[in-house]
Order: sequence, then C-alpha cells, then structure tokens
Amino acid sequence: MKFKKVEIQAFRAYDKVENGTFDFTTNDTGEIADFISIYAPNGFGKTSFYDAVEWGFTNNINRFLRKHGKNADAAKAERTYKANFGNKDKQHIIRNKYSNPDLQGFVRLTTTISNDVIVNNIPDVRSGQPDFKFKATDTKKGTEFFQDVLLSQEWIDAFLKEDDAGIRYDKFITYFGDKKLDGYYKNVVNLIKTNDTNIVDLKGKLEDCQLQLNLDVDIEILSKINSHIDFLKQHGLDFQNIGSEFSDMDFLALSDLISTKLLNLEFELEKLLLNERSLEDLLVGTFEESGATIYIESIGKLKQSAEELQKFQATYLELKTEQQRQSDLIQVNKKLDLLAETLKEAENVKNNFTTYSEILGQYNTITLNLNSENEKLIAAENNRENSDLKLKQLDNRINTILAEIEKMRQVFVDVTQEESVRLKLTTLQSETNKEFQEIEETNNGKKTERSLLLEGLIEQELTQEYIKDNKFNLLPDFLKIKFQSEIQLAESLIVERGEVSKDLEKLNSTIEQQKQFSEELQQFILRGSELVNKSQSSRCPLCDTAFESFDQLSSEINNNNSLNNVMQLLIERRLNSTKELDKISGSIVNALQPLVAEVERQVDATKSQIKLQDELIEGLENKLNELKDKSKDNEAKLLAWSAKLSGLTPEKFNSNNQAAIDLLINELANLHHLQKDFIKSGIDGDSEINDLKNNVAEKRKLLKQARENPSYEIVLSFYKRLFPEVDVEVQHLDDFISKISKEINDLSGVKSIIIKASDEFKKLGIINGIDEVIADLTISEHINDSHLRLIKRFEQSAEGYGLKIDRDISLADLEKTIKDEILKVNMLATKNIETTQHLRLLEKLKENVMPFLTHQRIRHAADDLTKRIKLLKDKVGKSLTAERDRISKFIHEQVESFFFEDLINVLYRKIDPHPECKKIKFQCDFSNDKPKLNVFVTGENGDNPLVPNLYFSTAQMNILSLSIFLAKALNAENKGQPVNCIFIDDPIQSMDSINILSAIDLFRSIVVKFKKQIILSTHDENFHNLLRKKIPVGLFNAKYIELETFGTVKANT
Repeated sequence: MKFKKVEIQAFRAYDKVENGTFDFTTNDTGEIADFISIYAPNGFGKTSFYDAVEWGFTNNINRFLRKHGKNADAAKAERTYKANFGNKDKQHIIRNKYSNPDLQGFVRLTTTISNDVIVNNIPDVRSGQPDFKFKATDTKKGTEFFQDVLLSQEWIDAFLKEDDAGIRYDKFITYFGDKKLDGYYKNVVNLIKTNDTNIVDLKGKLEDCQLQLNLDVDIEILSKINSHIDFLKQHGLDFQNIGSEFSDMDFLALSDLISTKLLNLEFELEKLLLNERSLEDLLVGTFEESGATIYIESIGKLKQSAEELQKFQATYLELKTEQQRQSDLIQVNKKLDLLAETLKEAENVKNNFTTYSEILGQYNTITLNLNSENEKLIAAENNRENSDLKLKQLDNRINTILAEIEKMRQVFVDVTQEESVRLKLTTLQSETNKEFQEIEETNNGKKTERSLLLEGLIEQELTQEYIKDNKFNLLPDFLKIKFQSEIQLAESLIVERGEVSKDLEKLNSTIEQQKQFSEELQQFILRGSELVNKSQSSRCPLCDTAFESFDQLSSEINNNNSLNNVMQLLIERRLNSTKELDKISGSIVNALQPLVAEVERQVDATKSQIKLQDELIEGLENKLNELKDKSKDNEAKLLAWSAKLSGLTPEKFNSNNQAAIDLLINELANLHHLQKDFIKSGIDGDSEINDLKNNVAEKRKLLKQARENPSYEIVLSFYKRLFPEVDVEVQHLDDFISKISKEINDLSGVKSIIIKASDEFKKLGIINGIDEVIADLTISEHINDSHLRLIKRFEQSAEGYGLKIDRDISLADLEKTIKDEILKVNMLATKNIETTQHLRLLEKLKENVMPFLTHQRIRHAADDLTKRIKLLKDKVGKSLTAERDRISKFIHEQVESFFFEDLINVLYRKIDPHPECKKIKFQCDFSNDKPKLNVFVTGENGDNPLVPNLYFSTAQMNILSLSIFLAKALNAENKGQPVNCIFIDDPIQSMDSINILSAIDLFRSIVVKFKKQIILSTHDENFHNLLRKKIPVGLFNAKYIELETFGTVKANT
C-alpha cells in the first residue's frame, strides 16, 4: 500500500482543503513518489499531518491513547472550567478551532490499496461534548497494522530509556505484546504459588487428623440409638435412622429437629389446655364471657329493640324535613325583599337616564377640545426641549474648539533641531545597511563554497557505492586512469568469482537431489529389511543375491553406506568451492584496497572542509543578526520621528497646524451666531406654552362640573356596579327590570308550595320536639347495639374453636355441641404428653453417637488429604511448572520476532558503526515471579554487554530507536501482504552530520531495494536540502514538499 494524495480540511492545524492537500505524485511523470520529504519549521503543522493520516485511516490517534486516562481527564477539566464561566461550546480536539463552523472537517486518503478514496468526516457533537473520545475501541477494525509503519519516537524512547526492566516488560506487553498471553502467564505463576500454599495447608491438616485418631469409641452405639428411633417412627414422628455416613451437619439437623419437635409439642399442649378451659367458659359463662344461656336470651331481646328503633327513625325523618322547609322559607323571603329593593333602584335610574344622556353629549364635546389642546401643549414642550438640547450641544462644541486651538498652539516644532535628528538617523541607517550587504555577500560566497563541497562529497559517496556494487564504469575518469590496473584485476576476479558461484549453485542443487534420492532409497532399504526379518531368508528380496545366512544379509542391509560416500564427496566439493569463492572475494577486496583508501581519504578531506565552512558561516550569520537588530532599532527611531510629525517635514507640519487653527476660529464665529438664534427661539416658545396650559386647565374644570351632576353619577354608578362590561344604554336597563320582575314571580310560587307542605305536616299530630326524638332514638340504638355486641362476641369465640352456630339453634343443641368439642381437645392433649416423653428419651441417646462418627470421619479425611497432597505435588505442580516454562519461552520468542534483532543490528551498523558495540540484544528474564525485559548492546560475539541508556548519547539512543522502528516497519504486513509505506517524523534529532549522511543512504537503500514508500518530515531546512542532493528527483522517484506557513502547503511543491 502506497499513498497518492492526502487532503485535510478543518483538522488540527489545517483549515481549508486547498491549503491542506499533499499530492505525492511526481511533477514530471505523475507517478506515485517513493520518497517524500516534507519541510516545515516547528509549529507549522507536521505533527497535525501525521495525526490526520493516522486518524483518517484508523479513526484514532495512538499518541492520544498512550495516556488516554490523563488526556481524557484533562479534556474534561477544560470543559468543566469553561462551563463554570457559562461557556458550553463544542470541544474541538481534532477539529480546527478557528475554521468556519459550517465548513465540513474531513481527511481524504487516496492509496493503492483500493480504487475508492478513504474518507473520514469529523463528527458533529452536541454542545459541551468533545469530538474525540480517547477510546481504543474507536479504532477501525482491520487497521491495527498501520501502527507498525508510523514512527512514534515518544514511546520507543520511553521504552528504551526505562531504568526498571520489569516496567519495560510491562510497557512492551501494553504497547506491542500479547496481553492475554501475559495475563495467562501471570495466572499460571499465581496458580503455582497457590498450589504450593495448598500443599503446606493440607500437610498441616493431615498432622491434626493423625493426632485425633488415637481415641477409643463404642462400635455398638449405632444399633442402640436406631432401635429407639424405630420406636418413635411407629408413633408417627418423621426421623431417619443413623448410619456411618452421619455427619456433623446431620447431627446438628437431628438436634434441631428434636428441639423443634419438643417446642412444637409443648406449644400445642399449652394451646390444647387453653382451648379446653375456654370451651368450658363458653358453655357456663364467666365475668367476661356471656355463656350459652345468655346468648339465646340476647337473640330474643335483639328482635324487640329493632322494631322500636324503626319507629323512632321514621318520626325523626319527618321532623328533620319540616325543619328544612322552615329554613328554605326564610331564605325565599330574604331574596324577595332584596329583589324588590333592586327593582326600585333600577326604576329610579331609568327616570334619570334622559338627563344623563344630555350631560354625556356635553362631556364628550369638552373632552375632544381638551385632547386637541393637550396635543398642542406636548408639541410646544417637545420643541422647547429640542431647542435646549441643541443649545447645549453648541456650548459643548464651542468649548471643545477652544481647547483644541490651545492644544494645537503648543505642538509647533523647532525646524532646525528636527532636521538635525532626521539627518543623524538616516546616515546611521545607511552605514548599517552597507555593512550588512558586504557581510551578506561574503556569507553567500561561503555558502556557495559549502554547497560545492557538499556536492563533491555526494559524488564521492556515490563513488563508494559504485565500488561496493562493482560498477567501475560509473567511476570518475581520473580514478579509472589512476587505478586502471587494480580495476582490471578486480574485474577479472569478479568474472572468476561468478563462474565459481555458478559451479557452487550446481553443487547445491546436486546435493539437494542426492538428499531426496537418499531419503527415497533409505525407505526402499527399510522395506527390504522388514521383508527379510519377516521371511528369515538368506536371499536378498531387492537384488536376488544369495548370502551365507540370514544374519549376514541383515547386517549388509543395515550397514550399507554407499550413498553416504557419494554425499560426503559432494559436500567436500562444495566446501572447496566455498573456500575458493572466499579467497577470490578476499583478492577482490585486496585489489581494490588502494582505490577504496583513496576515495575514503577524499571523503574525509571534504568533510573537514565542510566543517570549517560551517564554522565560518556560523560566525558570519551571528554578525548579520547583530546588524539586523541594529537596523531594526534605527528604523524604529525613524518611524517614531516621522510619526511625531505625521509623516511631514517640520515646515509643512507647522504650516498645516496653523491652517487647522484658522479653520477652527472660523467655525467658532459661526457657532456664536447660531447660539444667539436659539436663545431668541426659546423665549418665544415659553410664551406659547403658558397660553396652552391655561386653556387645558379651563377645559378640565368644565369636565369636573359635568361628572359631579347627580343624574350623571346615579346612572354611571349603577351601570359600573351591575353592568361593568357593557356600554351605558337604556336597553340593558329595560332587560334587567324585566328579569328582576320574573324572578320575583318565580320565588312567590315557591313560597306558596313550602307553606302548603308545612300545613300538611301539622296534620300528623307530632307533639314531641326533634331533640326529644333524637334522645329516644339514641337510647334505642344503644340498647340494640348492646344486644348485638354480646351475640357477635359469643359467635366469634365459638368460631375460634371451629364451631359454626346458627342463631335459630336451641339451648340444648348448643350445649351438646360445645361439650363434644371439649372431649376432642382432651384426647389430643393426652396423646401429646405421651409423644413428648418418647422424644425426650431420644434427645438423651443421640449424644452418645458423635464420638464414633467423628472418629470415622477423621480417618476418611486423613486418607483424602494424603491423596490430594500427592496429586498436587506429582501432577498439578509439575504440569504448572512445565506450562510456565513453555509460555516464558514463547513470550521470549515473541519479543525476538517483534524486534527482528538481526535486521535491527544491520540497520544500526549502517547508520552508526560503533567501534565496540556491534549488536543489540533483547533478553527476557523469567527467573523471578516478576518478568523483566533487558536491552543490551554487545560486541560482535555477544561479549561485554552494556545497558545503552547508561552509556549511549542522545544521538545514539535516537539512532537505536530509528533502527528498531525501521526493522518493524520493513516487516509490517496486512493480511499476509507487505505494507509498503513508512511515515517518519523528524528522524535526525541530535545526530551529527556523519550519522545524517548514513541515515540518508539507508533511506535511499530502503526505497530502491525494498520498493517502499517513505514519507518523512523535518524542521531542519539544511537536512531537507541535503536530501534533495542525496536523493535527487532526476535520479530517484522522489518529491519535496514545504509548508509556507501555519497549516498551508506551499504551491507547486
């Protein structure tokens, strides 16, 4: 997979897509570039670019997830802080905060993995919510492999520089390893600890059991106690016989059962005796219980009292109805009196209505005149206020002009003095610019010399590559002439080495064929041996040769070494060819040694000259910066001088100032004239206002006289009180009078009906008052309730003993029923006492069975403990130890496979050929319960191991980090296919120039030999330009891009 284009809009540092488009196709052929360098100063958006690519492809940003808890808390704290100030805006973490809210944020990726463009839109969130959740689960499934090709210096450095090897192991598992497998390993270790602890505990329990097995017990105790249990079962008690498996829980259950049964029997006995006494009381009666005789008598009395109660209730109802009629009659009379008064008032209002209408017409005419005068008065007063306001504004302007004139008279300047200051500053600026130009020309010349030296160094390094690759025809002509004999010798040796290599390849092929043939023939001989052993014959079944005996035939077959002799001969020939090949290779190296030494001498000399030029350029750059600061200071002083005079000459400044003062004096004269006009207009307005106020007062006096007329007040007051929501019209009054007259007639009819009903009541002849009837009714109800309570109490008592009594029963039948129930209760009590006696006997016997049962259980427990200890030691312990060793070996292999140690070592030596530290080694230590991951650098043979973060410089640590990442990226796969893109952000931090050149060579080799696409960014412009020279567009499929400002890609790059 390679990237063709990345388009970013409203994401992090990038705003509109036209400024955030990275086109990775070459300008001349339109092909996808294999090497891309992106240059931008720090803060211009390099990291935002890598965030956009990662988020666009995976829907997540891994650097935010490494401390997702802290990052999420920080984002929440920001939202809370803003909310406290009333700010509940959307929280933009990945969206550009300054982009137009209506601009859709997205990342579009065009790759070779598919014809479809990959598009990821920034989600629109609610107010107060973030657009990034810091959750690993948001990562798009199937894109996890992409992390292997994104260089994150941060976490690799943190991993390498960790002092605690145990913490380093945890970080490896967290970031790269199999967390489930590590969790399984820790579980196995914990199981081993638990298993050892269990064995110690079981041994202690076994010792306790052996101490308790020395007690004597009665072996006949079970037959004795079971004979008593059988006896109790015959009397209806649910007990189980006791066997040898009887446990402590069973013993406790038996004890609880016996106690429960005894308590239940005691409670039932008490209840039976209480029921017996209560039934006897119910039969004969007591102070609290009425008895059967009184119960029968109360039923007869209840019937008599009920009839008297019905008569009293009927009389009370008649009296209560008459009392209500009299109350209604009083209310009707009150309403008739009120209606009569209202009708009289309404007729009086009607008599005054004509006078009211006449006064109302006069009132309306006066009101219209008053409104007209009021409008004139308001307009006159508004004009007066506007005149006063304008007069005040004139006064303010006059005072302002006077102050400005005075101020302007004070700013006149001394022309001679100001010209002297200007001349001094311009002369100093001219001298500074001249000196700056001279030093800048010198500096540019030094830079040109350095560029030429750098180009020469590149050519020299290319020459080294040509020598390594045996491309002698590409060497410079002067070298080919100077070392003609060495080159010719090397070329002839190379031809000879090629022929030997071909012979060696043929030998390897022959050996492989011979191996296959040997395996097939071995199987054939094995089958023959099986046939001989089966037949016990002395004749060979394979070649039909006769031998002296079966034993001789068998021995010849088993000792056949003819094939081994052929193989041995072929291997010796291959060994000789290999030695010859090594000898020729050594001869080639020796032949080219003078040429290699000459080129290395030229490279070293050129590097020394470049270093000298760098020191000179640095000194010149410092001097230029000093002159720049001096020039800026002079420019600031000139600008301040010019600003003081508004950009004019001193003479022109004074002339303009005087002209401005003259204009202000003319304006002041005009303002004084206007001031006089406004004062005169104000005096005339005051006279008009006084006349209008007198007219308004006269009209208001006439309105008051009209409102105080008696007829007007009577009509208006009546309508406001009775008809507040209608106009004052005579029709409403006529309708009201008709309504009142009808209500008076209706109430008179109701009054007649009430009087007639009262006359009918008097004919009933009821002489007692309602209070007397209520008293008789209360006494009758009390007597009736007393009989009913006595009857119900007796019936409830009888129901409590299961007796259902009909109120029509005779006294003799009632007494017989109660006596029969007393007899039943007595028989149950006798049976209860007999059962209790048998149960108490069993309670005493059960205590003798426990010593025997305890002894039996301890013996079985001891046997079980012995078996469990053997199982945990011989089976479980050995299995867990073997599983722990197997997992630790697998994890160690996983570490080696992740880091690709061999490839890391090759890459590391390529960039930084250390004189002593030749190899990098990742070593897992599982000797303790806490696993550790150690990182060592060693000699060629693994000797003299060192911990890198104790001895390595920052540059060496960065080189090691880069080597680890590149080894991982070169082996990254997606569904079995290689991932052919690598993203690297600022890879040369703290490296010296030699390391940088080696790193560039490595990048170039990866692009050419491994067909990978490298997308690299840097803040170092010199490194960016060096890449252009070392990996030129003309020779390699490369492209160079720059960011010209914050979040903006430079056009045509």
